[in-house]
Amino acid sequence: YYRQAIQCRPHFPDALSDLVHCLTLVCSWTERNRLLQQLLGMAKQQIAEGRMPSVQPHHSLIYPLAPTDVVTLTQAFARGIERMADQLPRPNYTLPLAKWRPGMGQRIRIGYMSSDFGDHPLSQLMQSVFELHDRTRFEVFGYALTSHAGHPAWVKIKQGCEHFRDVSQKKTPEICEILRNEDQVHILVNLNGYTKGARNEVFIFRPAPVQVSYMGFPGTMGADWVDYLITDYTVT
Repeated sequence: YYRQAIQCRPHFPDALSDLVHCLTLVCSWTERNRLLQQLLGMAKQQIAEGRMPSVQPHHSLIYPLAPTDVVTLTQAFARGIERMADQLPRPNYTLPLAKWRPGMGQRIRIGYMSSDFGDHPLSQLMQSVFELHDRTRFEVFGYALTSHAGHPAWVKIKQGCEHFRDVSQKKTPEICEILRNEDQVHILVNLNGYTKGARNEVFIFRPAPVQVSYMGFPGTMGADWVDYLITDYTVT
């Protein structure tokens, strides 16, 4: 289908990007390498024109690119998401950002946001993490961007959180208002990054004072609305 799309429309960066990714997955290196250079040329032009590059950040991690090129692509992708967020209504924040250092006797409120609390590798890796927090120090919140109600991983994660919200039917400003006005989360963890189902627009509106990327996307978010990447030497 991607080949047919490109035949009909030779300058079709999105179709070319998906074709290059498919060729990578089936190890068709000769054709992949030739088309990859063509794709990177298109992406460079898109970035120069201030447009979102067709190369997905997740795909760029498995291409033979210099780290600086990966960062450039990811930063341009982040700016594209920021432009889309500019078209959304602003959240109605009634409270200022929660103070990073909670008051005496107050626990740190940490929220985990993901679309993958179901049949997904992230849940296989993370489903026991939520219940293992030291509850004398942390108050754990879960925010589901996609409903997987009834799935064993969903049930276990929900039980492991003190507060669990299915926000899959909420609009971005509504989610932000819940995080800031109602839950006053101190640390918000993005378990999607640049993967399917992500709602990175939430992080752009800065509902929490500390925002972190972890697990779902093993690379930089290239954005100032993510303060930290939790990783290790092997991953990065």
